[in-house]
Amino acid sequence: MSSQRGIAELWGALLIGATLPCCAVAQSATQQLPAVNSRDDRPLTQSLSATEVDTRRPVDLAVDPLRALSLVPGLLGSDRRNEAQDVRLSVRGFGARSAFGVRGLQIVVDGIPASLPDGQAQLSHIPWQADAAIRVERGPLAALAGNGGALIEVQTLGELTPGGQAELVLAGGGRRRLGAGYHWPSNAASSCAGCGLGLDVLLHENAGFRPHSAAERQQLAGRLSWADGGGGRWDARWHALNSLADDPLGLDRQQLAQAPDSTTSAALLFDTRKRLQHAEIGLGRTAASERWQWSVHVGNRQLRQFLAVPVAVQNSPTHPGGVIDLSRQAAGLQLSGGNQIELNDRGWRWRLRHDRQDEQRRGYENFVGQNLGLRGALRRDERNRASVSDGMVEGWWRRGDWLWRAGVRATELRARSRDRYINGSNSDDSGRSDEPAVLPVLAVAWQSTTHSQWQLSAGSGLDSPTLAERAYSPSGGGFNPDLRSTRHQQVELAWRWQASASLQLEAAAFALRSSDELAVVESSGGRTVFDNLGDGHRRGLELAASGEVGVAQWRLAATWLDARLRDGGLDQRLPGVATRWFGMQWQRPVGHDSTVGMDYFASAAVPVDLGSNERASGFGRLDLWWLRRAIFDSPIELGLRVDNVFDRRHAASVIVAERNGRYYEPAAGREWALSLGWRW
Repeated sequence: MSSQRGIAELWGALLIGATLPCCAVAQSATQQLPAVNSRDDRPLTQSLSATEVDTRRPVDLAVDPLRALSLVPGLLGSDRRNEAQDVRLSVRGFGARSAFGVRGLQIVVDGIPASLPDGQAQLSHIPWQADAAIRVERGPLAALAGNGGALIEVQTLGELTPGGQAELVLAGGGRRRLGAGYHWPSNAASSCAGCGLGLDVLLHENAGFRPHSAAERQQLAGRLSWADGGGGRWDARWHALNSLADDPLGLDRQQLAQAPDSTTSAALLFDTRKRLQHAEIGLGRTAASERWQWSVHVGNRQLRQFLAVPVAVQNSPTHPGGVIDLSRQAAGLQLSGGNQIELNDRGWRWRLRHDRQDEQRRGYENFVGQNLGLRGALRRDERNRASVSDGMVEGWWRRGDWLWRAGVRATELRARSRDRYINGSNSDDSGRSDEPAVLPVLAVAWQSTTHSQWQLSAGSGLDSPTLAERAYSPSGGGFNPDLRSTRHQQVELAWRWQASASLQLEAAAFALRSSDELAVVESSGGRTVFDNLGDGHRRGLELAASGEVGVAQWRLAATWLDARLRDGGLDQRLPGVATRWFGMQWQRPVGHDSTVGMDYFASAAVPVDLGSNERASGFGRLDLWWLRRAIFDSPIELGLRVDNVFDRRHAASVIVAERNGRYYEPAAGREWALSLGWRW
């Protein structure tokens, strides 16, 4: 796969994007997050439903970036082992409806929103590094951050400490990864005190453990920071991605049981594949007083994907074809200010934001004459736009052992589609939708003892339909203006107890009631139709614990979730999410420079569709790893891990509502991974 032209085009898009006028919003660049922290030194300053994740084992992120999230209660991530499709993420059932990609979650990467105004999000462009930090906010308070059910903040470019790093990873399935980065911070005596530059590059190749699943990816990331004469801090960050991946598609139940390493014949017949280019840049300034800040971002995404839609199906005059050709521009603007809850017993903070995305979406036949897997005649041409404008204000008051918090976010979602492919048998499918909402949140926290905290919170939120989910109407037409956001009300009781570093416990119980749940009502011939079916009911229990036994350290997380959809006589479990899952990590030092560890993850069965008894069976997986630092008294680290030690074959992920029966994406069998890292 040739990539020189792709890299040149990618940098061109990035430079063009940097010159575009901005009229929408980004989160301001966040500070470096602690590697592991679920407790603040000062009581009652953070939500008890926030979890900060350790990602500092070098081989983990290269092999499976979602491994670090397995110990976040309430979060279920699935590595498809298919780089033509983004990973699946759900938090308390939010995002579970997605067949591909991420829905219903607010994701911010290095201060730049990875979630678009219409509610969809991507993780493929994240330049995962060994010292990345992740923070996950669940519960009612997450609604203040944006639409969806949770906030996920990823920090790959932390403080610009001097030095560099390089890593080489070789893993099962023919995966090879080479990454390098260097940071140039200025010293206090220089003419630009507080300035710094950081650059990271990542090259990734994957031969694939299934036929027709090869992929390659090149990524660039950077950060530039400086101080101005007024004492303010400026921060610029950018990401760029170029990737090409074959798509092996899913397997049906019989294929999964008999030949889990196989590939569906349609993938080979139509040469299913995806080409993706992505570039974005964000710029922000924080005032010297840290009382206010602003930020902007712009981005460009180019995608071309070949699907396995049969030729006969495309004979329908309203069919969009088997090739997706998408060009997307996104931009944003955000202003925020106020007090810091960590430093003030009482105060308030506010935020104003506007985000916008513009898409040019074309569809083509995936054949030319008798030749399949080629771009053919035009079958779809439309211009889509989605935007969100919102304002948020939050206040708090601390008195003794109590902290009261109240906030409200007012938001308006707008979606537009202009059909440019109109002929005698294909009518005009243009349309528009506007949806305002006011979402209040209330929380009270109590420091019951020196080591124990409680938090009760309640609030409203919404989960908006994406432009892709609006693409088809149940009546058979195009853009669906009647599709409404799912509204929900959630109540949560959380508790945290920590006597010492040797033992820490966290628990949360929640109940959620929703209306106008979004679900797939039809999926065939490349058309997936969504509709508002009815009410949803979710309740769950989450537990996290960590501690030390001698020199060994352990962490675990367990989740029980009852998520159901009720519509008339229908009362079924929400597809795409298990009722129970459990993760555990254990590690201990061996000698002076080595550490050994064990990871275990188990999940109950996952239903794949409404009205179907099909489900991915439950499974358990054990991984072992070893890390050696200071090889030969040098700054070199050596890591080794064995995944799926007992060679259990199971479905790693599911494709929700895949009406061809190809619901299952298989996990690999036993695999080895070797990492070599160097820091200087």
